Amino acid sequence: FPVTIVGIFVDNAGISATNNIPSNPNFTNNINNNVISIGQTVAGDLEIYGIYDGNLNGNTGNFNFNTIVLGGSSPAGAVAKTYCVYRPSTTNGITNYSGTKTFQNNIFYNNRSVASGNNTLHHSAQVQFTSGLTMNYNDHWTTSTGSGNFLAQLVNTSYQGLSAWQTALSSGSEQNSLNLDPQFVNSSGGTLQSFTKSTVLNGFSGTSITTDALDSLRNTI
Repeated sequence: FPVTIVGIFVDNAGISATNNIPSNPNFTNNINNNVISIGQTVAGDLEIYGIYDGNLNGNTGNFNFNTIVLGGSSPAGAVAKTYCVYRPSTTNGITNYSGTKTFQNNIFYNNRSVASGNNTLHHSAQVQFTSGLTMNYNDHWTTSTGSGNFLAQLVNTSYQGLSAWQTALSSGSEQNSLNLDPQFVNSSGGTLQSFTKSTVLNGFSGTSITTDALDSLRNTI
């Protein structure tokens, strides 16, 4: 049967908030209206993923209206990278070259900091391959400071700004996406309402998802 996950709130979880969500081949999996806050109280040189897209051959997945927030801090000299969304090229030895994945109307907010020495670690997204990928109308925001602050990563190359990220994908993806601070009530979390945004983020209206994680009616604009 298809897997549908709607309205999950995970605050200050461990290292992988979506670890045990099954991904069924040859079915459509809908992962919508989740608010995931992870790593807020976790310090250390750790790899952290908000959404780990364990794609399987023949699998279709829709990720819509998810708010992914990574927080906490990495120590000086850290080397481990963190991503709000991560799309690997292989999962458990399976090459991910077929199937389709759609990421729309999501907020990818990486608020994790580095004590000193390396500001290239924390990204909003990492994509290892673009085959079958539709990625658009998302808001990407990272807060690490310094000249090495990067927004997103394609394969092993990191890109500092939205326009560079859009050009790198070269598949038409992310052309309507944004790079705006969503202005959460409290980006450190604590309650679901902490991640209420004040910034206007216009999205794609064709998802058939009419209410948000609080069961409030979405604006049609």
